[in-house]
Amino acid sequence: MPMQQPQQRIMLIDDEEGICFTLGTLLKKEGYHVESTSCFENGRELIRSSRYDLAFIDIMLAGESGLDLLREIKEAVPATQVVMFTGSPKLESAVEAVRLGAFDYITKPVRYETLIAVTRHALNAKALSDERERYRANLDAIFRTVSDSIIMVDQNGRLAQFNSTAERVCGYHHDLIGNDAADFHSGCGGECQAVLLEALGGKAPREMRRIECRGSGGKIRVVSVTATPVAESDGTISGAVAVIRDESALVELERTLQKRGRYHGIIGASGAMQRVYSMIESLADLPTTVLIFGESGTGKSWSLRRCMKVERARRGRL
Repeated sequence: MPMQQPQQRIMLIDDEEGICFTLGTLLKKEGYHVESTSCFENGRELIRSSRYDLAFIDIMLAGESGLDLLREIKEAVPATQVVMFTGSPKLESAVEAVRLGAFDYITKPVRYETLIAVTRHALNAKALSDERERYRANLDAIFRTVSDSIIMVDQNGRLAQFNSTAERVCGYHHDLIGNDAADFHSGCGGECQAVLLEALGGKAPREMRRIECRGSGGKIRVVSVTATPVAESDGTISGAVAVIRDESALVELERTLQKRGRYHGIIGASGAMQRVYSMIESLADLPTTVLIFGESGTGKSWSLRRCMKVERARRGRL
C-alpha cells in the first residue's frame, strides 16, 4: 500500500474572522491542513511554535503591519512561502512585500479561482525549493566526507562550490564564490582549473595524471585531476566538477621501492640489491639464521651484521 503524503500546512492571518473562516474552509476542502487567527499576536505565536508550507497574511492587522510577520517568517523559516493580501492595494506596500520575500501579493475580495491557483503555485515553488535544499544538503555531506579536493563551477565557469579539503589545500575561500575559476591559482600554475574548464567547454570528461602542484602553504604536491561535466536531464551542461587527488605519498613510496641506492651503509641500486634490502626489512624482526653466498672479501659478514643491527635498533629491538 503506497504511503500517503503528509498534508501541506497553511496558515491564515487576517483581522476579519469571516475571511479567515471562508478562505480556511475553501482550502480545507482542497485537502490542506489550515490554521487561522484574526489576532496579530496569535499569528506571531503560530509562527514561533509551528512550521508551515504557506502563509496568507493581511497587510493591515488592526493597527499592526502584516509585513512585520512576513519579516519574522522569513527570518525563522525562509522556505515558508508567504502571500500577502489587502483590501487597500498600494504600490509601495506591494514592492516592500516582494522585497521582504513574499511569493505573491493579491487584493481582496479574493476569488476562489485566484486563491486555489496562487496556493498551488506557491506550494509548487516550495516543493522545488525544498528539493534544491535537499540536493544541496546531500552534496554538502558528500563534500565533507571526501578527503580529495572537490571544486565545482557553473555553466559560465564561475566558482560555485568547493569542499573543506580544497579550502585547506588549494586556498579557496567563500569570497571567491561567483568569480571566474580561471582567475584564481593560489600561487600554482592553474593546471587543475584548466582541466576543469576544458571539461566544461568540451562537454566531456578530462583527466590529468600526476602533475606537480604548489598549494596554498607552498608545499609541492603531486596530484591527479579528474574533471567531469554536470548534465541536466535534458542534456544541457549546467557546470563541471573536478576531483583533485593528492598522490604525493604514493609517488614517494613508488620512488623508494623502485630504487634505493644506499641502505644502512650498503651501497647498490640494482634490482638484486633492491630485493636484498626488502629481504632485510622482512627478516629484521625474526629470530632466524641467514646464509649469504658470495666471493671471499666482498664484505658479506660485515655488511649483514651492520645492516641487521641498524634495522633492529631502528625498530626498538635493542
